[in-house]
Amino acid sequence: MAVPHSFSDLVQATLGDKILYVSLLLGLALIALLLYDQIKNTEQYNKHIKWGVRAFGALLLTDYLLLVYYFIVNDFTYNYVWTFSDRNLSIYYRISAALAGQEGTFLFWAAIIGAGAMWLNEKKESTSDFIKKTQIVVLLIGVFFIFLTIKQTPFATIHQLFPELPAGFIPADGNGLNPLLIDPWMAVHPLVMFIGYAAVTNPFAISLVYLYMSIRGRAGEIEKIGIENVVQFCRVAWFFLTFAIAIGGFWAYKVLGWGGFWAWDPVETASLIPWLMLTAAMHTLVEHKKDRHKYAILAPVLVGLSYSLVVYATLVTRSGFFESVHAFAAGTTGSYLVAMTLISTVVVVALGALRYAAVSDDHKPESQDSSFVNKTNIFYITILFLVVLTYISIWGITYPALLKLLAGRKVGTGIAFFNLWSYPFFMGLFLLAGLCLNYKPSNKEKSVREFKIFFALTLVAALIRPSDAWNIVDYSAVVNAQSPLLYRFIGGASALSFIPPMVYIVYSLSNRYNDRIKNSKNRNFTLKEIGILSIHLGIVFIVLGGVFATMFSTEFAGSANIKNNAVSSIEGMPYGLSVVDYRTVVDYGSSQDVGVVEQPVLPGISLAE
Repeated sequence: MAVPHSFSDLVQATLGDKILYVSLLLGLALIALLLYDQIKNTEQYNKHIKWGVRAFGALLLTDYLLLVYYFIVNDFTYNYVWTFSDRNLSIYYRISAALAGQEGTFLFWAAIIGAGAMWLNEKKESTSDFIKKTQIVVLLIGVFFIFLTIKQTPFATIHQLFPELPAGFIPADGNGLNPLLIDPWMAVHPLVMFIGYAAVTNPFAISLVYLYMSIRGRAGEIEKIGIENVVQFCRVAWFFLTFAIAIGGFWAYKVLGWGGFWAWDPVETASLIPWLMLTAAMHTLVEHKKDRHKYAILAPVLVGLSYSLVVYATLVTRSGFFESVHAFAAGTTGSYLVAMTLISTVVVVALGALRYAAVSDDHKPESQDSSFVNKTNIFYITILFLVVLTYISIWGITYPALLKLLAGRKVGTGIAFFNLWSYPFFMGLFLLAGLCLNYKPSNKEKSVREFKIFFALTLVAALIRPSDAWNIVDYSAVVNAQSPLLYRFIGGASALSFIPPMVYIVYSLSNRYNDRIKNSKNRNFTLKEIGILSIHLGIVFIVLGGVFATMFSTEFAGSANIKNNAVSSIEGMPYGLSVVDYRTVVDYGSSQDVGVVEQPVLPGISLAE
């Protein structure tokens, strides 16, 4: 059942849909009440608003738990349950199957937004003008996702969708979950990913309100409450997005086999895009928290754009426009996600521009260090590199979809495109990370000298190629005499070039540990610094492990008899093949359903082939 058209439709709606309708009406009523509160500048409805928000969040959480319950008991009268569950599934996978389709994920997203609204509602500043304005934005987004859920509801029964079925008919069993999704990693991946996505809602709302109130000259009074709330939620969102990307990589490596843990697939890349922007935002927020004059415009703009890219990432997965082995079947919500992506982006950029215009030249902050090399400028360049990497990822997966939509041409973006264009910016980012972690204004000359040394070592290492296997791309297949000079230069770079920047980061982390942690008596400060060191050290291991595991892997074909489990030799290779375990995977649904194993087209770096 979609949007009801009559009172009869409401009466016949399932319990889950009725809760959705009540949540939608309650959300709209709360928005109207908050707007009236703002216009009339009255506080007489504070109690009503507080209890209304509690009811709003509780209804959405209850509705999602109701859907999970239907999966646990295998209630196949619901089409969504029948589509993604069966009696052979363990309860663990039945619970996770509630997020196997877009209907369930939108409901879950709305529920997490409701929880975020409740969190703001219970803060001691909940009656402040700032929090009330923020609640309006959060509730608007919550209502949007409730509408998407109603548009394609998980509570539609098989009899509503297929009226020709006999009355009282209940399927003996369900269609079942895609076999490739029956894996411990994938069971938690959607849950973690969509918690991260939904957690960006509150920072987005806070950033919009912060920019709006700053334009009106009220930045000072909201600075403390704004920065504390946005940093908390951004950390939560960043953690869950990072965890989700890692889980997805483990699943792809274990289950899909080909492509390894990362193949620049559109859905994989889409999850990386908001992560990159949120990483940039986190860096500006940390500096802004130390000095409110730094990144006062850039920080909220980057946070706002992170939300826009979260919606864009959802669009990639749900619209059906993007060719991906991970993509869901096309739904009816693609146009709404496009609208939300565009509207949120325009609003964020417009507010940022108005805020910049409102700041007079006399009040624009100046760096205490007027030289080019200072911590502020290093951060600006770092943010710029992260934004450029985000754009490369967006363009690489969007251009083929646009060409397919507008010109009817089906093209693919090869792995080499992303590797070639991302390589110089990733290298620059790693070198800048080493400089940032080791930079001290009191010893600037030494810090700059060390940066120059590692920069030179990186250039030298890039020229050392023990064999073609060390190229960052397939040199013979992609980079040739007809390729542009930039392609030939980057394509010929050696993977050894990754080692000096990684050593630089470890060296800088060691210096930072000795300077800030070793003799520190402040427990909170020590824990914060250990967190910074751990994250950056983790990046070193991920980069080195990912690059060299990918570049020096070898793929070859072989066959074995699954009946007698005999060891089969592989011609020309010093290896044998023995079947330890196997399972049969049928052609589950259409080619755009999750997990259908199709070798993607990887035409190299050309976007027009």
